[in-house]
Amino acid sequence: MREAVGDVLAAIEARLVARTKPMVVAIDGGSGSGKSTIARAIAETTPAVRLPVDDFYSFLIPSDRWDRFTTVERLDHVFEWDRLRGEAIVPLVSGKPIEWFRVDLETGIFPDGTYRLGSERR
Repeated sequence: MREAVGDVLAAIEARLVARTKPMVVAIDGGSGSGKSTIARAIAETTPAVRLPVDDFYSFLIPSDRWDRFTTVERLDHVFEWDRLRGEAIVPLVSGKPIEWFRVDLETGIFPDGTYRLGSERR
């Protein structure tokens, strides 16, 4: 994992040399692949803001149609992309501070198939 973190940090540093604006770095991978570990390491060693996309999990997933969705349709529905862009990414790249309510996944899913938003802003 240390090598992967080093590779990612080197790639970020190489791209930052000629940049004057903030840069968005997205880390993708399957469950348990180390995305959060790499993101934490980057946030600990750079002035990066760690923005867990899980905090923007959609609590409006239509569970009665989920099994019929394609992979692309699932990705469109599983996160609140507009909220992620509006509350976090756009303000960040504009140099503004951000805060957001995370989706509370610890409480679990309600009988109607929804989740609640956490009570504290991040």
